[in-house]
Amino acid sequence: AEYFYRMQRDCPTSCSSVDSGSTVADAQPWVVARSPIYELMTHGRLSDDSIAFLAMAVKASGMHPMKTLPLNILQSGWESRKMQSAFAVALGTEPCTCQHETLDYVFFSSGQHGGLALAGVLEPPPAVEYRECIRRFGSDHVPLVTDFVMIRTL
Repeated sequence: AEYFYRMQRDCPTSCSSVDSGSTVADAQPWVVARSPIYELMTHGRLSDDSIAFLAMAVKASGMHPMKTLPLNILQSGWESRKMQSAFAVALGTEPCTCQHETLDYVFFSSGQHGGLALAGVLEPPPAVEYRECIRRFGSDHVPLVTDFVMIRTL
């Protein structure tokens, strides 16, 4: 309960607004918007910022975060199960997969007792407009192609 009260106190509604004519990126150039799910998959835990983001989303829907979110689970860690994004590893960044946004990922795990090794990726085409994407790919999401090698240990 204290966590959510502290989050509300430390980030009042003024945190989510910017002066007219500027953007959040202008006000805070270090901000990188990653989904909490991406963070959980690649880091094995959620940061306080991601938990606060989830709490704000729940509150915006009219529900109370303390009654809705399982804080003890959200603060747990699964570092031993974290995964890597194939495209972030191969290209150094996540490519646009739907219009000009990154919405799709290929995650993999390479454990010390076997697993997958990334052999390569096919770099997606540059972002195109909706109609062109549908015409070329049959979807508004571009296909993600990866090549993996299975590692077996005895």
